[in-house]
Amino acid sequence: LRLAARRNGMTGLVVTKLDVLAGLPAIEICTRYQDDLDPGRDGFEEAIPVFEPVAGWGDPSWAERVSRARTLEELPGPVRAYLDRIIEVTGVPITMIGIGAGREQTIRLSDAFRVAS
Repeated sequence: LRLAARRNGMTGLVVTKLDVLAGLPAIEICTRYQDDLDPGRDGFEEAIPVFEPVAGWGDPSWAERVSRARTLEELPGPVRAYLDRIIEVTGVPITMIGIGAGREQTIRLSDAFRVAS
């Protein structure tokens, strides 16, 4: 994702389904590929991802707590740590967070729809 972000000029990420991840003891994030293959080259489909486990929010009751949040600060600590790690790995800020099925269950961290200049 980091390489895709650089090549395509991504200025922000939207992370969704955070409520669905409640109850998982850990979540794995792909941080790199074993052979450092270039995604634009032949053979990339055989690249072996290297995953890093990030602490999950293991209590299933946290789904409701996540869904009720209206600001980043209202999210449980493990959720914020997961988001912070995504930012560290990709080098791209998160602009919006989906915390439930409803359209109103979105936390906007910045204007994701502005045109980059």
